[in-house]
Amino acid sequence: MTMSSHACPRRRRACLVRINSAILLTTSLLMSGCGYTTWQVDPAVLDEVRSIGRVIGESTSDGIWEDTNDIITTFVIDVGGKSGPESVDKTVDLLGKRGWKILRENRPTSTTMESPTWENDHLVVRPFHPAEIENEPSIQGMIKEKAPKPEALVVVWAWEGA
Repeated sequence: MTMSSHACPRRRRACLVRINSAILLTTSLLMSGCGYTTWQVDPAVLDEVRSIGRVIGESTSDGIWEDTNDIITTFVIDVGGKSGPESVDKTVDLLGKRGWKILRENRPTSTTMESPTWENDHLVVRPFHPAEIENEPSIQGMIKEKAPKPEALVVVWAWEGA
């Protein structure tokens, strides 16, 4: 598929996000006719996560479980911490300033957060570990290119759950 300059006048990333959103929407519509319920976080949640630091990599995956199609977005973010645990603390603080509350906590291993604005949308914050993205070759490449200190990165999963 080629992208004309008219389709993506500003940034390639923005265009890819729009294309991915269109693909996910089409998939959701097709699957809705099959009796599936699609769970996907509000796009504003994704924007909020992107705003907390420098996004090194981002990917979206979906999986069908029983009668639902769960769409999960994975972010690898540099929030300026010196270590994974420090980055988790910093991320939780930054999200807390945006109204996110801790739902479950097992720091530094993981912290699950929820927002009163988006009742069913959740975030899981974890220190970066290569196993977190072993099925994400595009993110692996971005980390090698953009992150001189990957042990200080944080992983954020965004997902919708009842």
